[in-house]
Amino acid sequence: MADAFSSNGLFPFRIVAMLGGAFGLIALSLAIVGLYGVVSFVVGRRTQEIGIRMALGAQRSNVLRMILANGISLATVGVVIGMVVALAAAPLMRSLLNGVSPRDPLTFVAVALILLTATFVASWIPAHRATRVDPNVALRCE
Repeated sequence: MADAFSSNGLFPFRIVAMLGGAFGLIALSLAIVGLYGVVSFVVGRRTQEIGIRMALGAQRSNVLRMILANGISLATVGVVIGMVVALAAAPLMRSLLNGVSPRDPLTFVAVALILLTATFVASWIPAHRATRVDPNVALRCE
């Protein structure tokens, strides 16, 4: 099996592809952790505002929706800008792609969905934590 795997001329390309995929997963993980940190920081800074909203009668679902919409709107702007740049740079990548069009719509949609899903996951934890804010405690802290 090792001879058949390494004897064909594609072995170096497979290794590079696997390394590229691994680095891509690491980059996605770092992006999720970074976004989680930013959304957590924003939620921490808005604790009093969230406490006031909840004291005035805001439902937990409204607070959850507000925090999630904030994180997803930032990611949507980033995805749109990234797609425009990727579409502009696509002809430069033509020689590196084998069997895939540089402007493959399925790839663009899949990447956008993966990034928006990662954003949703990274924003969910701080948003869920924001719904647990006790209005009395939030209004007393400075």
